[in-house]
Amino acid sequence: MKTITFQDMAVSRELFGHHNNNLDKICRALNVTINTRGTSLLVSGAPEDETLAETLIHQLYHILKKNFSLEEPELDAAINTIKNHKASQLKKIFTTRVYKTISIKVSQPGTLPSRNILKQ
Repeated sequence: MKTITFQDMAVSRELFGHHNNNLDKICRALNVTINTRGTSLLVSGAPEDETLAETLIHQLYHILKKNFSLEEPELDAAINTIKNHKASQLKKIFTTRVYKTISIKVSQPGTLPSRNILKQ
């Protein structure tokens, strides 16, 4: 059994999810049991599963402390990432900004490309 205690109540609540939904999802995905008491968690299961859950929970907590919003798709991605790559650093993955440039083609009115667009 592993005990995890957090300092920040607001961040803990966001991590745990509404009615502990996030913790329930982690339990199902990692085959562990998680009990809560205030800002503390008691994680039980096979030693390897406990360690994996502890790693995931600690990393998510630190990401949330940086004002990251944890929605269901992000939680799913975090769980899958940690399950498949145990040494992953979620903070680097989730807080990296990606910029994409878009090439815009300008079309003059009355030209063939603009007529095709207007027909659609």
